[in-house]
Amino acid sequence: MTDWQKLIVRPAATVEDAIQIIDRGGVQLALVVDDNSRLLGVVTDGDVRRAFLKSVTLKHPVTEIMNRSPKALPIDAGHDAALALMRTYVLRHIPLID
Repeated sequence: MTDWQKLIVRPAATVEDAIQIIDRGGVQLALVVDDNSRLLGVVTDGDVRRAFLKSVTLKHPVTEIMNRSPKALPIDAGHDAALALMRTYVLRHIPLID
């Protein structure tokens, strides 16, 4: 399990900020959260690549490229539920939220 707090980016952040979080976090993922730590979306390496192909720049807001409907599970969902969801959707990570 990763320290999720090092993966946080705020909605007002830029695409460049998200890339820095993704790079430092080492899990190819940034979590976009509001001031109450509610998950608003996620940004992956793939989201960044697709954004660049659409001429989005580093200075655009991260909210323009984030996945607003990420797959997530309740924090008490358990290992088996997480693995099943990850296999179904071919995901590397699943945010666990409370």
